[in-house]
Amino acid sequence: WGVVADRLIRSGHRVVSYDQRGHGASDTGDDGAPGITVDRLAADLAQVVTATATPGAILAGHSGGGFAALRLASGTDHTPARQRLGGLVLLATAAHDQDTPDSEVRMMGSAHFTRALRRPRLGRTLLRQTVGADADTPLRETNRQLFAATDPAVRAACFRSSRGMDLRAALERVTLPARVLAG
Repeated sequence: WGVVADRLIRSGHRVVSYDQRGHGASDTGDDGAPGITVDRLAADLAQVVTATATPGAILAGHSGGGFAALRLASGTDHTPARQRLGGLVLLATAAHDQDTPDSEVRMMGSAHFTRALRRPRLGRTLLRQTVGADADTPLRETNRQLFAATDPAVRAACFRSSRGMDLRAALERVTLPARVLAG
């Protein structure tokens, strides 16, 4: 997302980004809140938006970031953050039917998968479906590096977090303009 952020900044836009719980420079937290859940990720996002966003801010979310953005926009909580939003951009995300099977959650948390991710060619092959078969090698390599750098327990928790999530009814109340990109 650095390339996208750079283009937006060069076009005169203000960009605020952060690392979700357990990703990049963020730890999983020790605030007594439940672990990695869609509700917790939305609450974290609400704190970022409340602290940094100006009225009319466009909130962009990809994959699990999209889950958090959808939950934030559709909820009845986090009002100060919701009131700052002027629109949504949602990329490769969903509002329901993301019930990752136990086998995939276990795989994401396994030492074998982690070792495989550390092997560039094998890791890129294993993750091919997450970015599309036609994605170029540099993009697939960046994706592999991100997955490999994430703690296995965090990967598993993120894949588990959307089980049972169904935001469709709540999204009916959302009046923000939105762009949805998938492919």
